[in-house]
Amino acid sequence: MSSITVDRGIPVPSPKDTFYPWAQMQHGDSFFIRAEGDDKRAAQRRVYSSGRAWMKRNKPDAKVRMATRIEQAGVRVWMEIASR
Repeated sequence: MSSITVDRGIPVPSPKDTFYPWAQMQHGDSFFIRAEGDDKRAAQRRVYSSGRAWMKRNKPDAKVRMATRIEQAGVRVWMEIASR
């Protein structure tokens, strides 16, 4: 059986910053993610989930509508934000 040591005094890391520019976006803004082939559908799902999670954590009182579209070279994401 291996031994596990307990460390004390190690600071807890801050929450990771998101890869996508959610914090900089305003109503009607969009951004583009390059992706190819089957990666387009995966990128579309990943960015949509990320946006929903970010809004739930950071702007829980905002009503958000997101739109994603697969384009020739990747995925475009739009965000419409309206305060409740």
